[in-house]
Amino acid sequence: MECIVCGKKVTEDKNPRLVIGLACEGCVPRGKDVPFQVRLAKEPEDQRFVLRFLDDLFGETDFIEFGRWYHVQEMDQLVAVMERGEYIGLAVYTIESEDPTLMTLLTINVDESFFR
Repeated sequence: MECIVCGKKVTEDKNPRLVIGLACEGCVPRGKDVPFQVRLAKEPEDQRFVLRFLDDLFGETDFIEFGRWYHVQEMDQLVAVMERGEYIGLAVYTIESEDPTLMTLLTINVDESFFR
């Protein structure tokens, strides 16, 4: 495998932490190490953050996965928030109504300034 950033040949045995679109360790952005909490996105402000973040990232908030449409505003959402209230990431998931033993994790995203 090659790093998508620098083109350097990288194999999993040389770097078991090959991450983020197959970028090598040297090309993965280094973010801030900050304390944060994860909570359910119950507040309207939390839900607006999730919809805005995904719309900015993907250009939409409705996704087709596994042959089915998922509407983010109808799904369970988690937000990662710093002590000062700054959002740093999110997760969107649902417990499947047809089989409540199954969960579909639609997406997990982190603001790029907090990667790593």
